[in-house]
Amino acid sequence: MKTTKHTPTPWTISGNETPVIAAMYDGRDAVVAVTCRDRIELEEAHFNAQHIVKCVNAHDELVAALHASLEQIEAHTEGMGDTSYEESAWHPLWTQIKTSLAKLEGGAK
Repeated sequence: MKTTKHTPTPWTISGNETPVIAAMYDGRDAVVAVTCRDRIELEEAHFNAQHIVKCVNAHDELVAALHASLEQIEAHTEGMGDTSYEESAWHPLWTQIKTSLAKLEGGAK
């Protein structure tokens, strides 16, 4: 049984008239999505497809980098002594990383 809930990356773009987002799946090309052109121009459909592919292909690396950054911040602030963590210069960045990870790992909202 597969544990991946989406088509494995990397995803690519093909198609000239209608951008098609594709990936290799079980050794074959598979259509993942087609960017709709009902109300947008072809150029915008291609830009949308490029944006989707960039985001999907970078997702796992970005999540790993954010987790590593969070670990570094937490290790760095562990021995702050009397300074309250919420008052430290690291707190806004820590909060931003936690919020981003919640969005990235919690699914679409």
